[in-house]
Amino acid sequence: MLRLVCILVWLGGCAAENPGSPNDADLPDDPQDPSLDAIDPGLAAAQCPAGTTNSNQKRTSNIAYAATHLTSNPAHYPFAPICLPITAAGQGFYVESNVIRGNCNVYDACETSLEIKCVNANGIQLRPQLVSGENFLNGAASSSLFARLMFISTSAGPVTCQAEFFNHDHGIVGGTVTVLAGSTFYASGPLAGAAATPDSGGGTHLTSATPTAALKMITGWHMPTGKGRADFIGDIQATECHVPYPSHASHAATQCTTSESGADATVEYQAVAVEEYPNGTTCHVTGGLATTRSINSRTHHKMLYTQVVADHTPGCANVWRFDIYTRWIRGRSFMVQSGPYGQGMVRSL
Repeated sequence: MLRLVCILVWLGGCAAENPGSPNDADLPDDPQDPSLDAIDPGLAAAQCPAGTTNSNQKRTSNIAYAATHLTSNPAHYPFAPICLPITAAGQGFYVESNVIRGNCNVYDACETSLEIKCVNANGIQLRPQLVSGENFLNGAASSSLFARLMFISTSAGPVTCQAEFFNHDHGIVGGTVTVLAGSTFYASGPLAGAAATPDSGGGTHLTSATPTAALKMITGWHMPTGKGRADFIGDIQATECHVPYPSHASHAATQCTTSESGADATVEYQAVAVEEYPNGTTCHVTGGLATTRSINSRTHHKMLYTQVVADHTPGCANVWRFDIYTRWIRGRSFMVQSGPYGQGMVRSL
């Protein structure tokens, strides 16, 4: 059954998601791998056009692109970069890419990921960066892979962001996947009252013994004067534990350290917004759509997208916290990736 999810609500639209689409991916073991910091030649030289006052720009791929698995390096498809015309520290810009994948001809799965990186006018890598990845199975219908980043500036000056779609080597040479026409790269901002989680931190391993966690948390957020609604987006990547992951895993609280048998992992997740009383206790709770997913050994990794919109409640103190409530339900345990694999972000409406 097709379910409509407002993935693009910050950009004025919605996207269709098929809950049954098996479209996950294996990514590098170390989310802070130095290779994530590599910037394409020429990206650093990009500047905002003279007179640019905002970045409500759109870059659309109109050419189908066949990426070939490489033995030593992932094949990649770079979108045209977008320049954010930042005029002051603390400005927030929402940056999103949507790759529509099709025609995987690997016998099992195409290992795909979508990454967003930003640099300043001197070509220096800025944080945060973002990675979104899933396996896209052979024979699966075309589907979208989203990467969503809130970039918060630390100083004035143009910042150039680029999205790149990767088809990673999985020990198979010669397989292809196609980036379909209609794939996009957007930016929007500056946005009022923007805040976001960093691209650092450890993973979380959820099991029958420790079944729940609050992830991608933002605390102490205040809605700006004149605003009355908070919009929180939170994305995570979940990986079920049929094998140790990462391959050198040794920390059971944050990683898959053993090979598990049994049923597929079943995951529940929900975005939550909490407004507090002046004394810090809970005043009002708003929950987004609670969603359940099954993750198996073929899909292995799964991007989980959440969102909640919450109104200010009279009598509450306009002090907020947000998170993604995540729960193990049954089957194998699973871990949620650390570092740049998904982000929590909020803005006011």
